[in-house]
Amino acid sequence: MDKIAVLIPCYNESKTVEKVVTDFRRVLPDATVYVYDNNSTDGTAELARTAGAVVRHEYQQGKGNVIRRMFREIDAEAYIMVDGDDTYPAEAAPEMVKAVCDEAHRLGYTVAAHTESPEGVKVALENGVDSIEHGAKMDDETIRLYKERGAFVCTTISPALPYALFDTAVSGASEKDQYNGKIVFDGVVESAKTALANGIPVGLGNDVGCPYITQYDFWRELCYFHKYCGVSNQFALYTATLRNAQLAGVGDVTGSIEPGKSADFIVTKHNPLDDLRALQHLELVVCRGHVIKKPNPKRNKTVDALLDPYLE
Repeated sequence: MDKIAVLIPCYNESKTVEKVVTDFRRVLPDATVYVYDNNSTDGTAELARTAGAVVRHEYQQGKGNVIRRMFREIDAEAYIMVDGDDTYPAEAAPEMVKAVCDEAHRLGYTVAAHTESPEGVKVALENGVDSIEHGAKMDDETIRLYKERGAFVCTTISPALPYALFDTAVSGASEKDQYNGKIVFDGVVESAKTALANGIPVGLGNDVGCPYITQYDFWRELCYFHKYCGVSNQFALYTATLRNAQLAGVGDVTGSIEPGKSADFIVTKHNPLDDLRALQHLELVVCRGHVIKKPNPKRNKTVDALLDPYLE
């Protein structure tokens, strides 16, 4: 699933499509730009591809057919659709971010943005986002924006690690994919370290749904946070519990064991303060007072075998 998909239906837009694609890739570096060519005869598809767009085709003539195909094929968290004739300036995209944040805040919601580039982080923070999922390397301006907004960084090492560190024969990634994966991995780790050094609140996530990420494996993110960001086991546990609850706006309800809070906790056989890997073996789970004894989730042994070496 794409974070942001820019959808551009095109028919004979050779004079402008290259500029449109280039502009949106510059303004929204975390977006995937799709050009759907509708039987152009002037080289539109080739120009779009050269500019960095993902080019697809709809051979049934008519813009309505193109739009139906785009939304049927592309799965994204957010969509921006523009024409290929440069009618809509890409520079207006940050205004859309601000409009979404303003309306969400008016309704009492917080806003998270999935972004892995320094430029994307700045656009999000400048326009009111409350939490950056993944993150990227920070400069002084980015640090200032985080502090002014009071925004969180949600560190997600788990989805980046396989692309960055697995042998490509295992991951199936191309050399380019692995290179980009290493950039993302380094950015996520450096973002967390910089945030911690500058008093910016940090939460933990693992992006369930990505390759090699399972529903039962969140404990690995704590291990990676300890290993790659240099935090103590105690701080990793605090981050995954109370800090995460505060990020979600429910820190007064859950995240710690206190009178009046929800009865949410786990019991492990061994002490995770000594070794965070103890979190994978649960004796008891209590969620809102509901007790589950010795939970036994189905495990993917292949995934476990691939990931376990990175816990050392």
